Amino acid sequence: MTEIAVSFALEQLYPLLKEEANLLRGIHKQVADIKDELEFIQAFLKDADSRAEADLGDTVDHGVQIWVKQLREVAFRIEDLIDEYKYRVAQRPQGHRRRSCGLVRSLQKIAHLITSVKPRHEIASEIQGIKESVSEINERSKRYGFERGSTNKNVKWHDPRMASLFIEEAQVVGFEAPKDELTSCLVEGATERTVISVVGMGGLGKTTLASTVFNNQVVTRHFDCLAFITVSQTYTIEELLRSMMKEFCKLTKESLPQNIHTMDQKSLITVLRHHLLQKRYVVFFDDVWEVGFWEGIELALPDNGKWSRIIITTRIMGVAEFCKKSALVHVHKMQGLPHNKAWELFCKKAFDFGFGGVCPAELEDISNEIVKRCQGLPLAIVAIGGLLSTKEKILTEWQKLHRNLGFELETEGFVKFEKGKSLEEVAEQYLTELIHRSMVQVSELNFDGKARRCQVHDMVREIILRKMEGLSFCHFASYDENDDQSTSCGFITRRLVIATSSNNVWGSIGNSCSATRSMYFFQVSEFPVLFLTTFCSDLKLLKVLDFEDSPLDHVPDDLGNLFHLRYLSLRNTNVKRLPISIGKLQNLETLDLKQTQVYEIPIEITQLQKLRHLLAYYRNYNIEFCLTWERGVKIANNIGCLMSLQKLYHVEENHDGVDLIKELGKLRQLRKLGVKHLTRVNGKALCASIDKMNCLESLDISSITEDEIIDLQSVNILSLPPLRRLHLKGRLEKLPNWIPQLHNLLGLTLDAYDGEQLHFEEGGFLKLNQLKLRDLKRLNSVIIDKGALHALQELELGAFPQMKEVPSGIQHLKKLDVLEFYDMQH
Repeated sequence: MTEIAVSFALEQLYPLLKEEANLLRGIHKQVADIKDELEFIQAFLKDADSRAEADLGDTVDHGVQIWVKQLREVAFRIEDLIDEYKYRVAQRPQGHRRRSCGLVRSLQKIAHLITSVKPRHEIASEIQGIKESVSEINERSKRYGFERGSTNKNVKWHDPRMASLFIEEAQVVGFEAPKDELTSCLVEGATERTVISVVGMGGLGKTTLASTVFNNQVVTRHFDCLAFITVSQTYTIEELLRSMMKEFCKLTKESLPQNIHTMDQKSLITVLRHHLLQKRYVVFFDDVWEVGFWEGIELALPDNGKWSRIIITTRIMGVAEFCKKSALVHVHKMQGLPHNKAWELFCKKAFDFGFGGVCPAELEDISNEIVKRCQGLPLAIVAIGGLLSTKEKILTEWQKLHRNLGFELETEGFVKFEKGKSLEEVAEQYLTELIHRSMVQVSELNFDGKARRCQVHDMVREIILRKMEGLSFCHFASYDENDDQSTSCGFITRRLVIATSSNNVWGSIGNSCSATRSMYFFQVSEFPVLFLTTFCSDLKLLKVLDFEDSPLDHVPDDLGNLFHLRYLSLRNTNVKRLPISIGKLQNLETLDLKQTQVYEIPIEITQLQKLRHLLAYYRNYNIEFCLTWERGVKIANNIGCLMSLQKLYHVEENHDGVDLIKELGKLRQLRKLGVKHLTRVNGKALCASIDKMNCLESLDISSITEDEIIDLQSVNILSLPPLRRLHLKGRLEKLPNWIPQLHNLLGLTLDAYDGEQLHFEEGGFLKLNQLKLRDLKRLNSVIIDKGALHALQELELGAFPQMKEVPSGIQHLKKLDVLEFYDMQH
């Protein structure tokens, strides 16, 4: 965690050194010195953080923890200094851009020096202080021996999975059905080499299940050769190959091949293949993290037609999928224990000695609460049950542990972002990796199969909350109804979550939160007037501000003071207008106005050159679906200057809308576009603009009235290869011929077709998984040929007054999961 903070501070220093080389004499040198010191210290931080984590037990090394804390605070000071400097630079008068005579330029330069000299002296003083702090911390690290690789020899690390390898079969709870399934896969089925992958998040019992099956006598008697290999995250192929050979020879009491310790990879593969070629073997690889793992070892495991098997436990589904390239694969996805089995396992662990596995009556309620919080996670149940088995069986002791489960289960780390990609690509890749590692669970999918909403397991949440404590990473300011004191007093944090309307919280915001970078609001019933009038000046270093679902009815006029703001969400608030000072938010990247009352966007929005996402529409859920149930926003005609925009929806065509429509053609980075109030006369202009959007993935177009015809015939299909979602609302005299040629289309909604028949021909829309046909007044038949809509999973049909029969050929839709009819007359 501290390594990340220092890395970020270094990233901020590089451009400052490059862009501000003309700082007052000496300052540039001192900033460079700080950078050099931090680069040197950064090399030690990974080890320091891990040592601080290891020292959570009885042998706490407070020196290491203090050292790490001081480094983190210095990193924050650097970040604050740089952001404060950038803020002050942004407040300087820019002067006239037109050419001026030499005398005027000289006077402007003198005025600039006079107004900037005080801030520069203040910054110089702070830089000097930071430099001294870094040097002192560095000296202390040497004085007290905090050097890389000097890990405390007295601290012994315990692998929590070790017990899983030696658990007695009689102690295994809740794995009866999966155990039978895996045993059957091992001793029955195809004669070909088969990979059996046990996949699931950490703590679900993958190792316990697989090792129980692996050690079962039915399995051990079935194979000639067996090997169990624990795969570390820093393995080498040669190490794995040698370990396999050692395991095989140990079982058969054969001698190891000569020179095995010096053999290269090719020689080791040759020896193993020769050893296994005529044998029925099974190899168990525990805890595989690398997707390409199979590629490295498959050649050493011959497909000899003798029912040979490979077992893999992993958190990453991609590991199992990768093996399908060259082997039969059976995937078993782990599930949490049902409550009755979770309770049985908990009682076995917590009340095994002296209680015969039976929970005392006075502890049943609190024990049930603890088991529920584990949500079927066997490792969590075993860990907590084992811990409670050593505690006195009295209610107060158990309540104390219940309040601190996160501390007891803390085991996670942080993953660095990959560079060289767009912000959206990095975010999506990072989320996908967390999902594949089973650390984040998908709760809702988009039409294209991507995650729409996610959540974390309650135990993971406990770990996250525990990690935040003492790191100044995030503070969760809530109010306990059973306690007169809010949890918010005296906090200093970079990220603040407010989930209360307690006056104690609002009273703490100000000086203690001046360095806060992100602020989120949940369950806030009202905002104090003082907060709304001062937060733009008190919290001027904010980068993320999320008011979603809060009772906000206006935005302060001085919003533009939040110069560093990158993300602003007013979603689902009662805000009606944006201040003109929004044009000063030069770093804003996302503006979310969904479900607000904002209808007109100030012309100053065109000054936000970094804006990437402008999301703005309002849906009236109190009326039936029609063109007027959703409206967009009016925006300036010169929107084409916002060259960084990737999402823009929905904008309304103005009275002289052709200028706006033409400006859209300048937005070459758009991935999602929504246009409202389109008129027939501007249809061709919109087609011309769309032709220039080579990145467009989602297109939503609505006409100004239900009778207005949408003319979209002239779109060039060559410009739309990435389009995955198309939504048309209005009248179409003829379905544009480019629509059936959208080979990557996944979602299609038509509220715009004016014909009597829709015919989906063989080979058409092969990737489409969602089709919605709504309010088509003249449609009387839908025909689906065999081989059309091959991947369709969801079909919605509604408000067809002339439709008398279900679609012809609907029986061909073999993958259809959802079929919905509504408002049909016959």
